Amino acid sequence: MTPSGQQQPEAKSATAKVGASRVSVACLPCRTRHIRCDATKPICKRCEEDGKECNYTKSRRGGLDRAALAARRERLAKQSSTSPQHDPGRVAADLLQPLPLGSGSSIPVFPECFPDASASFFDASCQDSPRASLVDASTLSDSDLESDPFIDLYYKCFHTFHPLVLPRHRLQVYSRDATKSERIRPVISGIRHIGSLYARSDQSGQLAAKAARDIADAKAASSPCPFLCQAQLLYSIVLFWSSDRPQSQTHLDDAIDAATLLGMSRQEFADAHSDGDAVLAESWRRTWWQLYIVDSHYAAIRRDTEFRTRDIPATADLPCEEQEYNAGVIPTPDSLADFDSREFASDNHVYSSFAYLIGATRGVAQIMAATPPDRKTSPPIELVEAVDAMIDGWLLLLPECKRPLMSKTGEMDELLFYAHMSIHAYASRLPMAPFALNLHLDLANTLFPLVKVTW
Repeated sequence: MTPSGQQQPEAKSATAKVGASRVSVACLPCRTRHIRCDATKPICKRCEEDGKECNYTKSRRGGLDRAALAARRERLAKQSSTSPQHDPGRVAADLLQPLPLGSGSSIPVFPECFPDASASFFDASCQDSPRASLVDASTLSDSDLESDPFIDLYYKCFHTFHPLVLPRHRLQVYSRDATKSERIRPVISGIRHIGSLYARSDQSGQLAAKAARDIADAKAASSPCPFLCQAQLLYSIVLFWSSDRPQSQTHLDDAIDAATLLGMSRQEFADAHSDGDAVLAESWRRTWWQLYIVDSHYAAIRRDTEFRTRDIPATADLPCEEQEYNAGVIPTPDSLADFDSREFASDNHVYSSFAYLIGATRGVAQIMAATPPDRKTSPPIELVEAVDAMIDGWLLLLPECKRPLMSKTGEMDELLFYAHMSIHAYASRLPMAPFALNLHLDLANTLFPLVKVTW
């Protein structure tokens, strides 16, 4: 306050900013032009003024529209006010609906930090799975994955974000092969466990115990196996967002140890250990790079500047596009060396979205390595300039066809979104304290997309 009692302009501006309303949705024309949209339906004000056709992408998360959400808030408020144990905090928590992740754990959403948060939307297509509530997990067979509702939910809701295991039809083939079924069993158990979380099944605890037991049996019975690396990576992600960070890190470290011993980071590994199966070789490449990405993001959320896989020399080829992987039509893989020198290439070769995600993660790993260990120290100007150069370079080398994150039909390129989000989150990490919670939530939503926070 000034001596006259008037508020300083900066404080007034900050107050106004906090009270300003923000729109969490925008029509496609405004989103494409990267301009503010008031989200009025059926036609927003800007499209009405410009005479443009106004349309909105159909939500893939489900949830409530504004009117329904307002009615729901009013109903909950009335219920809580008539309850003998009225607690406004519980009303806010119910509105955000964090999804339980087994044994009563949940992802922390911190609603009090986001007063403008509209809702935590759960993918409606994942939520609507009546078969999952009827199936008895103890009767599920590893040789019959086609009718398994938990497998359905894994591939529908989780695989898009971490597409490392075999496509479903190939997983089915391997599960029926007597020579491979034992090795792939921990992967199937892990997939079922994740699917049960999306189903909000009361059998999640039972499936989690089976996944842990199958991993332990596989570790005791055989030497390191790439399938076991996959199973432990999946289980580590679940444990991380179930707030069991020590066990999560243990499983990730075991997976990294096994991958290092096997040589999965080397270019020749995938073809040498796939028995001529190009899809399996592609899965091995994806496993290594997913280990690298998840390891780096765990470190960022812990606010560490180092992670193990960064220091492991890697020459593994880059993954192909998702539609090629799912169709089983695997092209000659692109090399990491060619990707790193793509600005000097004579052609305009387009790499996969997965490859650009890897490039973004490797770029931000350099940021982490150069970040001052003292969190109270402002980053030197040289580091800030290096960050700007890395971001500009990645964006400039992104082909025109890869720039839109959403297709004309409203489908999101999840891996490219992951890449953009990673760069944004890591760059915001430089000032440390102000952005620590935003970074935690951004990476939480991407690593384990059971809960989506919009504000």
